[in-house]
Amino acid sequence: MNNTIRILSKLSLSTLLFLSGGVFLPALENLMIADSNYFGHLAQSNEASPVVIVLIGDSITQGNWENKSWRYNLWTKLIDAEIAFDFVGSLKTNFKGTPDFPDYKGQTFDRDHEARWGWRTDEILEQLDGWMNGYPSSADIALIQLGHNDLDQGQTPSSTVNEISQIIDKLRAKNPNVVIFLGQSPPEWEPFPSYRAKMAAFAPAKSLPESPVILIDHQIDWISDPSLPGAHTYDGVHPGLLGEEKLAQAWFEALLPYLP
Repeated sequence: MNNTIRILSKLSLSTLLFLSGGVFLPALENLMIADSNYFGHLAQSNEASPVVIVLIGDSITQGNWENKSWRYNLWTKLIDAEIAFDFVGSLKTNFKGTPDFPDYKGQTFDRDHEARWGWRTDEILEQLDGWMNGYPSSADIALIQLGHNDLDQGQTPSSTVNEISQIIDKLRAKNPNVVIFLGQSPPEWEPFPSYRAKMAAFAPAKSLPESPVILIDHQIDWISDPSLPGAHTYDGVHPGLLGEEKLAQAWFEALLPYLP
């Protein structure tokens, strides 16, 4: 049976700042919901059921035969946090093969995902209904990072954001209480800054009290150029080890307030 998400409590921004000693915590900085005066702490009504999470993306999320992708790093962090969760998706492989995913704390990596190397947002949108029909239960949480291939292939930030909006509509049709996390594309060059600006305006407008949309700004301190010290990519686009860890940590910090 699909989990039902409910709001446990609402804390005002001033209360959160008081509790944190006036320091605006990094995870809270990413929270962006319909009512900007409140942060919703969501949890499952049935604590025995795992949180169902779908990871939707392109090559940055899928990884390849050599790179695990940030999915593995996020998986280990959720295990460390003792979260009961289940990744869902119609695909289990990385691009052109799957690297070794070591077991962690006696558990085997949950490889399910919906990330396709080289796919645009409209291509994901076209297939999503069929994929979701095969899930054992509807997603409680969706992590979405799309748009790089769209912009590289001449599509506009506006059209890409519109397609992401339709993806959210499809997720909400399956579960009206789904919590949506949108990852910003990190490259420093245009049209990606314009795309991030569109996403920053879109997220709060699309957010609902019962189905918040949270924006994760992966661009902060991101270094795309692999020739520079501390670079987060191995080719200017795809995350290397540092990039995978940085992405996973940002997702994890944003997820925590919405997990039981």
